[in-house]
Amino acid sequence: MSAVEVPWRASVVGVPTVHGADLGARRRHPAGRPQGTHLVGPLQRLVDALPEPRGPHWEVAFAVMAVRGSQARSRTRFAVAYGLSDDVVRRLEAGAVPLADVPAPLRALTPVELLVHQLGQLPHPA
Repeated sequence: MSAVEVPWRASVVGVPTVHGADLGARRRHPAGRPQGTHLVGPLQRLVDALPEPRGPHWEVAFAVMAVRGSQARSRTRFAVAYGLSDDVVRRLEAGAVPLADVPAPLRALTPVELLVHQLGQLPHPA
């Protein structure tokens, strides 16, 4: 039987034949995670809505609140999702934790660090 007579179409093993077949894998890959740019607008509105800076690290507080709000999670569910305690989330949202001390799961899995840097470029709200 020649290649012309093969009743099925030969394809290379491991290569998706449908263009969108590998989109799920791309979404699961760490490089495919949102970088936080979609939160810059809501973050600016949050800063405008709460004109008083909260705590010495207000940038961290606003960034954590923006991430938690974008995920529509309560403080408890947000803490559980990232393996934190409610007290740690309260301290983060109160602006008591500097960026260097933000727990590793939040820094790795959310755009908190990027948002803090974006806030550093905005005029101080006070």
